Amino acid sequence: MFIECLKLDFSRIKKIHLKCFNAVLCDSFDDTITFDRFCRVVSLFGPLQPVEEFFARIKDVLSRPYFHGFFNASKAATLVKSHWAQTSTKQHCYLYRFSSTDLTGLTLTYIDKKGEIYHKKIMRTERGYKVEDIPGEHLSFLKAHKACKTAFKLKKFVPESPYSVLFKTK
Repeated sequence: MFIECLKLDFSRIKKIHLKCFNAVLCDSFDDTITFDRFCRVVSLFGPLQPVEEFFARIKDVLSRPYFHGFFNASKAATLVKSHWAQTSTKQHCYLYRFSSTDLTGLTLTYIDKKGEIYHKKIMRTERGYKVEDIPGEHLSFLKAHKACKTAFKLKKFVPESPYSVLFKTK
């Protein structure tokens, strides 16, 4: 019924878009889809129409090597701190993730040169993204990221995004 309502023509949807949609929609342990996860995905990447743009927004976020997906602030802090500890210059290390407290947002987690951990909320708006402590709206996730890099002096991202396998070419 959902597919009928959207009038999806799967022959016109790019395979990478479907892979990305599956990656954010399905539970990674058993491929189930919960109503909560579905609502979260639609809230983060909607509106659903035009469907090609909906799928493109999902791909845009997942294709970034600094986006790590679903986990809480504690795990994000551990990953960032671990990566930071391995760098000799103690540069600001960061990653992005889905917010664990706000179902309609993303979070930037980063560590500064002193070893302080910060979590900055990124809210999806009708026109793009609004970043906590940065004025204005950004029309794409990439533009929001560029603003974050400048404002928070971000240097190195935590590698090995779980979504990077979706974008590897043979």
